[in-house]
Amino acid sequence: VLLPYQALFHRDAREALGISLEGNVVIVDEAHNIVDAIGDIHSTVLSQASVLSAHNQLTSYFQHVKGKLSPELNRCIRVLISLAKKISEVLRTSTSRSAEIVERKQQRTTEEDSIWSINDFLFAAGLDNFNIFKIVQHAKQSKLLLRVSSYTQSRNVQLSSDIAPHDQMSSLFSFIEFLQTLCHDNLDGRVIAHHGESPQEVYLKFMMLNTNHAFKEVAEDAHAVLLVGGTLTPMDNIRSQLLARIPKPRISTFSCGHIVPKDRVLPICIPSGPSGKALTLTHSQRSSVGVMDELGAVLANVSAHVPGGLVVFFPSYAYEREVHSRWSFTGLLAKLREKKKVVREPRAAAEVDQVLDVYGAAAKEGGAILLCIIGGKMSEGINFSDEMGRCVLVVGLPYPNPHSLEVKEKIKYLERELEGLSPVAKRGTEYLDNVCMKSVNQSIGRAIRHKLDYAAIILADSRWSLQQESSRKAPINKLSSWIRDSLVSSPGSFNDALQMLDVFFCRHESSEATKSPVICTR
Repeated sequence: VLLPYQALFHRDAREALGISLEGNVVIVDEAHNIVDAIGDIHSTVLSQASVLSAHNQLTSYFQHVKGKLSPELNRCIRVLISLAKKISEVLRTSTSRSAEIVERKQQRTTEEDSIWSINDFLFAAGLDNFNIFKIVQHAKQSKLLLRVSSYTQSRNVQLSSDIAPHDQMSSLFSFIEFLQTLCHDNLDGRVIAHHGESPQEVYLKFMMLNTNHAFKEVAEDAHAVLLVGGTLTPMDNIRSQLLARIPKPRISTFSCGHIVPKDRVLPICIPSGPSGKALTLTHSQRSSVGVMDELGAVLANVSAHVPGGLVVFFPSYAYEREVHSRWSFTGLLAKLREKKKVVREPRAAAEVDQVLDVYGAAAKEGGAILLCIIGGKMSEGINFSDEMGRCVLVVGLPYPNPHSLEVKEKIKYLERELEGLSPVAKRGTEYLDNVCMKSVNQSIGRAIRHKLDYAAIILADSRWSLQQESSRKAPINKLSSWIRDSLVSSPGSFNDALQMLDVFFCRHESSEATKSPVICTR
């Protein structure tokens, strides 16, 4: 039986599909995504437009069938209408202060989103006197949502100006799903009122923190659970967020080397550029003109020594735009385009295939440079094999924002969850490192795709040269073993790194041409 994550790790979905895990072996492929996937499955978002649409649909249906339903169902609908009204009031209150908050957020003065524990939100919204679990269960058992949505569609009534008629059913289900998340244990999640780019963009999000519970249900029911993937490093996130409460004798790990021989991959750390200026790509310093210009000089020099395709991974869309704008201003992009075609990752998913076709054709003809994003549309599931990816250049380290409310709450949760299981000082930094390095390892893995492939991996950031500290592992230690085992962490000067590239590509290009070993000295 083949299932998406959503059907496997959500009990309601399994029951609806009639799936029993008892005695079965569950194999989870691409398991590096499992922690985020379980968190996303059990999280939900509710906008003001959606809750108003749900309220109006329930009210319209109740007026139509009043007196025709059982007392229990009548009460269920009345309570749901009341709950929708109270939650809408929370959003309305947040919207009233949203203009001021958006202005402060644009000035980057503070983090202004509101956050509650589950119990605190229930009290703040006036929902603490309702048995929400019982109401949601009754709504499901009576198929109330299908009745209401069928009535709304049959009348062809648009009950909210902000919700299209075909989206009204999803609004109703989103409302019920949000109510269901409020039935979790108080420590399992948080409710956040997010403020977007405009005062009207306010929505509630339930953020699931306890991913262990959903995984443990599957692990206890199944005969065995196999988490497999090409790049599960670093494993610390999976251990801490999924396996912390599972007895150690039940857990075993196996890792094998890469099919590609070590001499067919050249990973190099580049802590500084051609002028000797350190590539300080921390969030607070990477936007300086000097750093962006030095990074441009790195790309210009590397591209001149790399045949075929060069894939550049930036830590975020915002930074890629910033650097691209700077390089356009200085004329660097024009100079790069004189030698190779420069292509950018599109924001629209529908354009990815077209961009890849353009890049692939150019890479095979005279060389090309692809600017894309770690964690973006091209960092997973894309094969940059052979000429498509003779070199991957990773710019910086994509650490999550430590000031984000969601990141802060995740770290606080892990500190409670892992109490007694790991040193307190390491939990926050360990979590940030693991999130960052999971993305880096996935991006690097886009290049080497078969045993005859070869590619250089360039890690551009001064932090790669850091040695292991007593309270924290250096980033190098969380690289996939097949990269770490071949890594040149101290190449000497920038020119020394370029010479290594020359020798590496000369050897493999000559070997391909002659089908025999070749000694290169350039």
